[in-house]
Amino acid sequence: MAGQIRIRIRHKKMKTPYFDYLLVSPDEMRDLLQGTGWKLSKIFNPGIFPYTVVIEKEQLFQVDHEHRAKLIMDNIYPITDN
Repeated sequence: MAGQIRIRIRHKKMKTPYFDYLLVSPDEMRDLLQGTGWKLSKIFNPGIFPYTVVIEKEQLFQVDHEHRAKLIMDNIYPITDN
């Protein structure tokens, strides 16, 4: 993948295993995250390299506490129309 490098960190006699590091633009990161269940929620220093991002797990839907309790109870004790 373009922008992917493999590095390891060394300090004196210590070293990490090799790991992949991806250098992408914020737009490329959004594209990569699409369909994964994650979203780019914050960009620090946009337009300046290097930048930092926060990614968050997407919520499928928002449910308030009252409706959440009802959903839980309906799944435990389903209401039937018999």
